[in-house]
Amino acid sequence: MDPHTNNRDGIWSQSNESADESQSEKMRESLFFSFFPNHVYILVQTKLVDLSLLSIEEMEWLNSYHSQVWEKVSPLLEGSARQWLWKNTRPIAKQ
Repeated sequence: MDPHTNNRDGIWSQSNESADESQSEKMRESLFFSFFPNHVYILVQTKLVDLSLLSIEEMEWLNSYHSQVWEKVSPLLEGSARQWLWKNTRPIAKQ
């Protein structure tokens, strides 16, 4: 059986047996970060994230995404809602 499948809907998959770690990482990045454009902007509540588990690249992606959330959503808000969004979309860093 071919470990790579491309069905009629254009969805590509790969069996776990044939994927090494670097291939899986590339596939995850290409599918999640490129294949699905952002149509909904919702912040990630970082106080619920264990920052010690994130790589530098993941932190950079999260900071970039939060920057986009601020740019897209903040013009729609006023007052305390806008202040809350500002506070919760600030860049994160490992401590």
